[in-house]
Amino acid sequence: MLEKIGENRWFLLLVIALTWGSPFILIKKSLIVFSPFEIDAIRVGASRVIMAFWGVPALKKMPKNTLLWMTLAGFFGNILPMFLFSLAQTQVSSSLAGILDSLVPVFVLVLGYFLFGIRSKLTQAVGAFVGFGGTATLMYFSELSTEGSQLGYAMLVVLATACYAVSALLIKHKLQNVPSMQLSGAIFTIWMIPSFIILIATGFFTNFQATPQTWEAAGYLGILTIVGTTVAMIL
Repeated sequence: MLEKIGENRWFLLLVIALTWGSPFILIKKSLIVFSPFEIDAIRVGASRVIMAFWGVPALKKMPKNTLLWMTLAGFFGNILPMFLFSLAQTQVSSSLAGILDSLVPVFVLVLGYFLFGIRSKLTQAVGAFVGFGGTATLMYFSELSTEGSQLGYAMLVVLATACYAVSALLIKHKLQNVPSMQLSGAIFTIWMIPSFIILIATGFFTNFQATPQTWEAAGYLGILTIVGTTVAMIL
C-alpha cells in the first residue's frame, strides 16, 4: 500500500508543494544569525553528507556526460537559487518570496521551448499563465515596499525561480533514466566540497558563537536543510 502511494506522482507533488511552502519562513529565521552565504553552504554541505551514502557509489558508475548534466542540475537547482533566495530575503518578506516562487511553471514553459524546443499543450500554457496572473495579483496586494522590501531583491527571487526551471528541465530531459535516490545523492555529493570551502572562507567555523539565539537559528536551519532541501530534492 505504501509503495503504491509513493509511486503516485500526484501525491508526491502535493507533498513537495507542502514541503516547499516552509523554507521561506525558515530562511528568514536563520538570517537573524547566519549570512546568506552561510545558509546556502550549510544547506548544501549538510545535505551532501546525508546523501553521500547513495551519492558516492552512484558517481563511480556514471559516465562523464551524465556527470556534466548532474553538475549543472545541482548548480541551477541548489547552489545558485538557494543563495539568491537567502540574499533576497535579507530585504524581502518570506510571504512575498513564497508568492514569487510560484513563477517556476511559467519559466519551465518558456525556457523549455527556447532551450529544448518543447511545445507545451494549450492546457499547460493556460494553467501556467493563470498561475502567473495569480502571482501578479498577490504581488499587487502584498505591498512590495513593506518590511524593507526592494524591487531589486524581489527580482533575485524571480531569477532563482528561473534557475529552478532550468534544473527541472535538465533532470527531466537529460537525467530521467537515473533512479531518484542515486540522482539526488550524486547531485548533492558533487557540490559537497565546494560548500565546505565556502563555509571556511566565510569564517563560519572560527566565528561561531554558542549563544541561545545562535542555537535557535541553527535549529531552524537544520529543519530547512533536512526537510526543505534533502527530502524535497528526493521527492
